Amino acid sequence: MQHTIAENSYSKKLSGYFLLILLALAVSGAAWTFGSFDLKWAIFSLLGLIFPFALMLAQDVRRFMIGMLIFAIPLNADYNFMFHPSTSGADSFSVGLTDILLFILLAHWLFTLPKSERPGAVKFFPRISAPTLALLVLSAVSILAARDLLWSAFDLLNFTKTFLLFFYLANNIKSRRDISLVLNALFLGLIVQTVIVYLQYIKGSHLGLLGLGEASRIIDFEMEAANLSRPGGTIGHCNHLARYIGLIIPISIALLLTGETRFQRAFAGLTSLAGIVALIYTLTRSSWIALALSILVVLYLIFRKNLISMRTMFKISITAMAMAVIIALFSQVIWGRITTYDKGSAKTRITTAKVAWNIFQAHPLIGVGINNYGTMLPEYWNSEDSFTRRAAVHNTYLLYLAEIGIFGFAVFLWLLIAFYSSAKNAMASRSAYLKIVAIGIMGSFAGYLVSALGDKSYKENFTLLLVFWSLAAIIEAINRMNRESENIFYALLENEKDLWIPDKSPAL
Repeated sequence: MQHTIAENSYSKKLSGYFLLILLALAVSGAAWTFGSFDLKWAIFSLLGLIFPFALMLAQDVRRFMIGMLIFAIPLNADYNFMFHPSTSGADSFSVGLTDILLFILLAHWLFTLPKSERPGAVKFFPRISAPTLALLVLSAVSILAARDLLWSAFDLLNFTKTFLLFFYLANNIKSRRDISLVLNALFLGLIVQTVIVYLQYIKGSHLGLLGLGEASRIIDFEMEAANLSRPGGTIGHCNHLARYIGLIIPISIALLLTGETRFQRAFAGLTSLAGIVALIYTLTRSSWIALALSILVVLYLIFRKNLISMRTMFKISITAMAMAVIIALFSQVIWGRITTYDKGSAKTRITTAKVAWNIFQAHPLIGVGINNYGTMLPEYWNSEDSFTRRAAVHNTYLLYLAEIGIFGFAVFLWLLIAFYSSAKNAMASRSAYLKIVAIGIMGSFAGYLVSALGDKSYKENFTLLLVFWSLAAIIEAINRMNRESENIFYALLENEKDLWIPDKSPAL
């Protein structure tokens, strides 16, 4: 009886969502088609119409808001002001949908904290928090050498918001359901990006989503077979989009191969397929290589942690065949990108690396100031390559080294080591699901380390900062859940010892 009532309630709620979305689509579509709205404002009106009613329909407002927060990250629905283009970091101050949702969630959490009687309701998570805050402090110290304080302020504000996101998520991801919610929101965001990427690729230009972070110009790449567009979704640049995809696909592949439920595996499979296709469209070779490494790491860890079975072997075989089919379908594009002359793009990495090293040698202690690499380029640029334009170094490690000096760079390495250590601990979870998620994130981290050698996206792009620290929050939440389950287990053992009474009946 209760099961039937629950099913009816769920059906009514699902019908309500469906009708609500249809109404919002009709209104926003009419505004775009017959009115004077741009596409981006039609999308904003759609979200605005859905949001308050969805809150009313949601059973758990906190979880709904967290899901919306994670889903909104790649959309970049921001209002930017004091725009000041930078070569190595943030270009402006911004207030966006993610900021608003995070502020609401933080305020709600802080308001409800005094009512919580649970000891240790707020955790600091020093393994990740300590190096993150140290990196923020040393970035602030580097301002002493900065020539452009506004550029530094842009990055410091973004780093602060990133830490607040990590701190909130790590404390408020409390169960496997919460982890599934966050991952599903990440997966859904990637699927939406794939749709946008496909439309940009077909059109060959932007879609008018400039208010959502879409680049004003889609990069073209000339190949012998054809000239192709390199879309960037609403992440902006195609390289940023490629790094974003590389952080998510390893997790979806891990869940595809060893997920516990049919829906989990199906949704992870759809995400993996969509992400790989979108990644091919970006034509970003270093991300292709990094993803291949990430997948190998995931497969190795699945075997290492004894998560393998005949069914898993079958799934690995099917997944390998599916990827072979995708590669075959896009073989002309992939081969053309690998073999076509890239106008010195690869050599540019070497040229800009030399410039970054020269800047570091001249400013070894506190660097030239966070997000101030561009102020030094005219002074240190000495390239004689005719094909290399003046640009920031395409290497995350060297960019940090030049901007915040040797001490700041050491703290950045500390953060990476802490992330690895935390992910390694999470992989020791007693829960198979939590172990799978940790393995996927470790695969993402391996790709991050390699991809950072060939690009600066992980330092300059706010979306990537948010996704990276969201993954760190998931890892720390898994470790906290592992500790809590162990404490409960040992407490039960102690209770059993206390309750045990020796049998004093006489022997027969």
